[in-house]
Amino acid sequence: MPEGSFASPRDRRDKEDAGRASGLKPSRDSAGAVTRSTFTYEPDPEFPGWHTWKLDNGARFNSLGLGRMIVRREGERFSRVRLVHTEERHSNVHGNVHGGVTMALIDVAMFAAMFTVLGTDAAGAVTLDLHNQFIGAARIGRPLDIVTEVVKETRRLVFLRGTAEQEDHLVASFMGTLRKPSSPVEHAR
Repeated sequence: MPEGSFASPRDRRDKEDAGRASGLKPSRDSAGAVTRSTFTYEPDPEFPGWHTWKLDNGARFNSLGLGRMIVRREGERFSRVRLVHTEERHSNVHGNVHGGVTMALIDVAMFAAMFTVLGTDAAGAVTLDLHNQFIGAARIGRPLDIVTEVVKETRRLVFLRGTAEQEDHLVASFMGTLRKPSSPVEHAR
């Protein structure tokens, strides 16, 4: 993973961000499920310690193009998103996971990291940039993980980096920037 500075409380640009980063989380019901979001984030009974991560509108790309994803927070600054099933529809002409699928999963994982690490609702945020280096091939039939680190948060931006991994095999490394939503809005479902 690339070296660099780490996020710290003094990096926050205003009180709103400091409050958000210090533990303000989206509303949850008694079972731990998020009650207001464009995403479903709730404990996954099939994978203890993991949460479901999906758009509430199943007709959008994340659900149709990628498939079932789960997420968990790992430590103070990291999250891990797993594409549970890689299938033939995810393959390239060589029979490996298509690079576009890996890039799309990385993009989704950045939003999941913003949500799980910072507690910021990812709906309404946008990707400003995403730089990726492919290192190896991901195989069909095995889960594909994206490990994302929140490097720094400012008033409007979140800087992230991470790796795509399959079991003990490194597939890619990346860096990206998300722009936070301007204000709370009602998002299309």
